[in-house]
Amino acid sequence: NIIKNDNIENFLNEYEDLFKPPFNGKAFNDLLLADPETLVIKIRKISESIIMSLVNKYIQSSVKNLTFASAIFELHKAKIIDDKMNGFINTVRLLGNIAAHSNFDSNTTFNEKDAIAIANAFVSFVYDCINKEIL
Repeated sequence: NIIKNDNIENFLNEYEDLFKPPFNGKAFNDLLLADPETLVIKIRKISESIIMSLVNKYIQSSVKNLTFASAIFELHKAKIIDDKMNGFINTVRLLGNIAAHSNFDSNTTFNEKDAIAIANAFVSFVYDCINKEIL
């Protein structure tokens, strides 16, 4: 179920101290209107930061220097994140990668609707982390 913009904005404002680099509802709305593709990249960066902090908190130190993908894999394997959370965060990772690395030949562009869908996956992941009390 798609979360409306104001719900995303309210959620981001409520939990903005969890996000590095800093992010809140105003930044979300400003980027959504100005540059949805940059918003997707920003959400991906924040997601990677969250995943790496979860790895540092829950996975043994022998598993350092992981990529974003392998960090997600390790958290899922250790059952820190469940299947649904794994799906949400991998959606953000994969689409964020496309936004960040899309080559000009592929003509891949992200519009507001795409950015909102990716923001929904991100918010759903963070919401589940908060409910599981792992963040």
